[in-house]
Amino acid sequence: MTDELSQEESFLLSNIAPQASKFNQQQWRLFEASVKHKYKYVITGVLFDEYKIKSIGNGVLVPTHFYKILVNDNCSVAYIADNDDDTTIQKIPVKTIETISKIIFNIPYNTCN
Repeated sequence: MTDELSQEESFLLSNIAPQASKFNQQQWRLFEASVKHKYKYVITGVLFDEYKIKSIGNGVLVPTHFYKILVNDNCSVAYIADNDDDTTIQKIPVKTIETISKIIFNIPYNTCN
């Protein structure tokens, strides 16, 4: 898939979520840049803490957390961060993301270094 086609297919309203400004411009951006092109697949998603749900604009829900799962042929690794300006990105087991999100990713569970 070409870079242009990849961008076209991912730049959709259904593929965006509100992020805290500093989180988006600093921690998450730097993290994404550091893992770019190092893994075969990258899965990015959002999570909602049912006790902290907020909305903006015309009812657009603001996720409480973002996660990223990085996958190679025989291993994977997951990271999670609060959607706020003072967050730390934490490495966690993929199974934890599956439990919270109720999504089974069907990927290798050996942890990548």
